Amino acid sequence: MSSVLTTALNLIKPGMTVSLGGGSHVQALAELIQATPNLPVQLCTPSELTRDYCQSIGLPIVANWTTIDLAFDGCDSADQNLNLLKSNGGIHTLEKIYAQASDEYIIMTQSDKVTKTLNSKFPLTLEVIDEAVPQVITAAQQLNLTVQRRLATNFMGYTRSAHGNQLLDCFSQDWHEIHNLDQQLRQLNGVVGTSYFENLATKLLIETPEKTIKILKRGA
Repeated sequence: MSSVLTTALNLIKPGMTVSLGGGSHVQALAELIQATPNLPVQLCTPSELTRDYCQSIGLPIVANWTTIDLAFDGCDSADQNLNLLKSNGGIHTLEKIYAQASDEYIIMTQSDKVTKTLNSKFPLTLEVIDEAVPQVITAAQQLNLTVQRRLATNFMGYTRSAHGNQLLDCFSQDWHEIHNLDQQLRQLNGVVGTSYFENLATKLLIETPEKTIKILKRGA
């Protein structure tokens, strides 16, 4: 059993409302919750895939919740200040809603994903309504970003979010100025959300190659 999963499971107490994000780590945590006796919890999720997986192993998912005690998620890249890029999954807008509603937003990750500054291999992804796409592309290019409309892999078209919006992947040589770039892009009409998570994560559970756990906490 992964030590990061054991650490995550030990944070969950009976009666909590727990959000499970997307990805393989989260699905594995769902399996542990299902296999742990005397751990009655209420589960919710921003991910359709996680919802369906939980239901397939006998874990009900609630659609209506008011507050969330713990939200667990993964990331593509994290910096030492607990800022994140969550671009590949394409559900970042929904994930932010759940993160903001949580008392604790906890990221399970590996040590190679945690660097001094965010990894520029991963884009800053924008969720954008169709009508605004051309204008947003132009504005991002004026900020010296390289922009790609994300293409679907199962049909000849563009990848869309759960709400039918397009995803624009913005690349830079580095992300030293991502705070300012993100602020400018979020202010554009038609931008629904971005994949930069600033000051949302409260804790990183980092698994090292030696399978030990390093914990980074906000403000520590």
